[in-house]
Amino acid sequence: MVTDLNDLQSASLIINTFNSQLHLTFTTIAGDNLAASEIA
Repeated sequence: MVTDLNDLQSASLIINTFNSQLHLTFTTIAGDNLAASEIA
């Protein structure tokens, strides 16, 4: 599963629509309450 998520993050997910393409990827930030408050 981790390998699949890493591949998705580096290559993105491409969805073809009727007149365009959507490129999707993700980002995860993990931290405790104090660290998360500093990011926001």
